[in-house]
Amino acid sequence: MPGDPVSRLDSSPAPDGPPRGAAVNALAEAVARLRKAIESEAYPEARTTLLDLRERLDEALRGLPAADPQAGQLLREAGALLAWARRTVLAGRAHAAIRLARLRPLPAAYRAAPAGPRHSWKFEG
Repeated sequence: MPGDPVSRLDSSPAPDGPPRGAAVNALAEAVARLRKAIESEAYPEARTTLLDLRERLDEALRGLPAADPQAGQLLREAGALLAWARRTVLAGRAHAAIRLARLRPLPAAYRAAPAGPRHSWKFEG
């Protein structure tokens, strides 16, 4: 998404630097999969993609020198991505809660009959 803080993580070449390596490309693919999973509310897929994203971020960071400013940029963008994911999931949950609250209760004819008294056996002797 062009205006958001993580758009560079999932765009093609870095606009202000050298061509990206394979680790950063794999990271961008993981970001795109995470976005797609969250936007489609496929949360189990998002969970596994998030684990993959972490591995890809670790690989991308290992491929950079310690003092490289791109490492800090990647971490900031990853943090912004996680903040976006959290907000999006929370908003989806809030919308689902509103929809659930608007549901009418089932008519009495469709409700389960109340359970009768429970019998227990007591053995003496």
